[in-house]
Amino acid sequence: MISPAPIPGTTLWIETNQSARSVRWIIAQLLEALGHPSNDFKIVVS
Repeated sequence: MISPAPIPGTTLWIETNQSARSVRWIIAQLLEALGHPSNDFKIVVS
């Protein structure tokens, strides 16, 4: 990992030097691994 950051409340880390598309994919994978549907995550742009 180039720029790892811990995910609070877990033992997981995420690479912070990623494209927006890559980050969305990683979040979907994490949600699935933790037993949540991927639509539990929503991006709101205002």
